[in-house]
Amino acid sequence: MRILLPPFCPLHLNQSPTPLSLGRVLWGIPTSCRRLLLQGANDMRVDFELAMLAAASVWGFVQLVAAAQAANVQYGLRWAASPRDAEMPRLNPVAGRLERNFRNYLETFAFFVAAVAISEAAGVHNALTHWGAIAYLCGRMVYTALYVSGIPLIRSLFWNIASFGMLAVLAAPFLPQN
Repeated sequence: MRILLPPFCPLHLNQSPTPLSLGRVLWGIPTSCRRLLLQGANDMRVDFELAMLAAASVWGFVQLVAAAQAANVQYGLRWAASPRDAEMPRLNPVAGRLERNFRNYLETFAFFVAAVAISEAAGVHNALTHWGAIAYLCGRMVYTALYVSGIPLIRSLFWNIASFGMLAVLAAPFLPQN
């Protein structure tokens, strides 16, 4: 990890900013600069959209574990520890739904990450990004419950809610700001 110290830091001795390794930052900088860096780290707050992205990441991990455990229950631990070269019978309905739902989640999650990154880079945090992020995560959670339960048709409504939420976050930086 490289850190660029501010030009007013006495470590520079009137030189241009110099990148330092993390180890040198911990041991080699004056106390005044160390205090400044640590204070900034303690004051950091995460924007709502990034918090929703973190929550969506946790939700994805929960789905990964659920799908993997469902397959392990059906195929056994020997299969789970193997290189999985042998053809296995199809997963039972619930385990299969968990796996397909997780794959579907991965297809949309990358676009949500991009949407949040673009809004974050543009510095746009408004009602559209706020409610769009909520719609994405809540839509995906309800979609998962409906998909795993085997409820057709209505789950597509929640897939669309999640997709429109993601598109709202993506569109926000490109719309006129008040």
